[in-house]
This record gives sequence, C-alpha cells and structure tokens, in this order.
Amino acid sequence: MSANTWGGGALMSLKTTTCVLFDSNKKFCKFGFEAEDEYSELAMDEKHSDYYFFKRFKMKLFDKMVCYSNS
Repeated sequence: MSANTWGGGALMSLKTTTCVLFDSNKKFCKFGFEAEDEYSELAMDEKHSDYYFFKRFKMKLFDKMVCYSNS
C-alpha cells in the first residue's frame, strides 16, 4: 500500500490543501500546496491581481453538482 506525499515549503503531508489557482484567462495553473506557493510568490512580487485563487472550497462541492466545459 502506498500514498502520495504532498509537499509545500517545509511541510510534508499525505493530504494537500484544497486550493486552486487560475490565471487571468481563467485557465487552470496549480493545485494544492503548489497553488499556495505560486500565489504567495505572485503576491510578494505584486503580480497576483490578475489571478484567481480559491481556498477551502471542497465542502461546497458536496452540496452542488459541478460541470466543466472547455468551450
């Protein structure tokens, strides 16, 4: 039995955070710790205003049907 290990900064975990980052065109960029790290770097450089960062949204998915379309 094995499990993925997620890492963010100095943190290692069997679970990742529920975060997602999209660019200014609403195109997927990063998920989990990678999304947090990328958004933090963008914010430090003051380049984050054109990005969409969502955190702790997982529980909302249980109440709604989510549909994704590439069109």
